[in-house]
Amino acid sequence: MKKRTVSLVVLVAVFALLFGVYEIIIHLPKEEENPETTEDSVIMLAEFDSADIVSISYIHEGETAEFEKGTDKWYLKSDVNFPLDTATVSKMATAIASIGAERFVSDLTESSDAEKELSSYGLDDPEFVITVKYADGKAYKYTVGDYNKFNGCNYFRVDNDAKIYMIKNALCGYFDYTVNDLIVLDKMPSFDEEKTVGFELTNGSVLAVTRAEEEEDVKTLYGIFSKIKLSDWKEYYADGDKLAKYGLSPDDKVTFTILVDDSDENGDAESKLDDLGKTGESGKETSENEYTRFSVYFGNVSENEVYMTIEGSTIIYAVEKSLYDGVVTVFDGE
Repeated sequence: MKKRTVSLVVLVAVFALLFGVYEIIIHLPKEEENPETTEDSVIMLAEFDSADIVSISYIHEGETAEFEKGTDKWYLKSDVNFPLDTATVSKMATAIASIGAERFVSDLTESSDAEKELSSYGLDDPEFVITVKYADGKAYKYTVGDYNKFNGCNYFRVDNDAKIYMIKNALCGYFDYTVNDLIVLDKMPSFDEEKTVGFELTNGSVLAVTRAEEEEDVKTLYGIFSKIKLSDWKEYYADGDKLAKYGLSPDDKVTFTILVDDSDENGDAESKLDDLGKTGESGKETSENEYTRFSVYFGNVSENEVYMTIEGSTIIYAVEKSLYDGVVTVFDGE
């Protein structure tokens, strides 16, 4: 009985102690909540209309990319002829015009060593420095620091403001491009093999045209044409001396042309080719039937590759020499 009484007394004492601690805690003065650090809110650091942005520049991994907006599209500031991926730059503008921070991190004015604190966030050697200019003349510089794996955010600073924030890493993805990453390359057109009626090969300024009409030859050449991939570019804006350098001047280039019958008329390829007029001294062709034509141009040939461009393009590419050799082999057998 005595042991039960002692146990009961101990339990009552423990309960009283816990209750007292609880009372102390709930009556402690509450720390005033910083509106910038609430988990449920986003701190807006930029709220602008992307349509008002007139220029964007950023430094990433030592390279500077600068874009300006003309009357109807974006272009590379250093070269208006650069075939720029304007859609990607437009996405950059949309992203940078509206920036929300996930949380406030620090105020450098309250730091005993601001430089050390900047370094700890990677803001002394940033991942990105992005500058945006608007039509009203105002410009803003955004510095993006280290990535925090724990919360998927980067440290962030607006201009040279003392406040440091965290923003979602997604913003970085919009600017993770070198200038060369933003080139828009040509795409080879796709033609229906069943409607392909022949191929022509013109050597430089020679007006005589060699035409492949045999079904097996057409099939072989169609296969070669379909394998041409435009990815290894050498020049993005070639004319005059640059074309001559790669053997693609009008007098030097070899023209490889596909002939496609897009009409609804019936008839085999051979009969349709018979309707196609031969080339005269003028170099012009007469035809009772209209054919879709598309040409690629071959230039200088090296050990493993041949330089080429395509109809309507200013970009020079290198493709496998074996493709060119395949074309020449078919026509040499004519």
